[in-house]
Amino acid sequence: MSKDSVRPLATVSFWQRLSRSRSQIIIVTGPKGSGKSSFCVEMALLARAYGLDVAGVISLPRFDASTKTAIDLMRLRPSSTRRLAFRRDGRPPGNTLHTTSWDFDESTIEWGNSSLQDAIPCDLLVVDEVGPLEMERGAGLLAGLDALDSRNYLLALVVVRPDLVPKALKRWPDAGVLDVSRDMLGERR
Repeated sequence: MSKDSVRPLATVSFWQRLSRSRSQIIIVTGPKGSGKSSFCVEMALLARAYGLDVAGVISLPRFDASTKTAIDLMRLRPSSTRRLAFRRDGRPPGNTLHTTSWDFDESTIEWGNSSLQDAIPCDLLVVDEVGPLEMERGAGLLAGLDALDSRNYLLALVVVRPDLVPKALKRWPDAGVLDVSRDMLGERR
């Protein structure tokens, strides 16, 4: 997604209109590798460039060559990063919080939840991601759900996998949905 296609979301007039309305949630979705986290980073940078208060967390993939080997969690206010998960590669789970492919660092989950509790109020809240841990297992970055439910922000971007979008829309029925695998005009990239 190009800077030109997302720039309208970070203009002063956009935020002025938004500030006169109820807080908004945009569900950011798309297939694996489509740029959901990159979109959130871009929006956070653009919003900050306009002097807005940006908070929340973004999950950043880490690669060895072309293989995703880890996930880092970046806190947006104040900025800092910690390792969130390691690829299991068929090994038995290394801790109690894991999925088929990933072992999650529980101290980073605690840090992420604390960061999300401290994120509101803000102008732009970013929660990347609300996934199976949060929506199906009641674990993970649960403070992100609470922060989103608080509506104590102007705009929230929440990353949700395509198969979980229906659950997210049940929780936030007024949310908009943005598929980053399409440009802002709805055409294929």
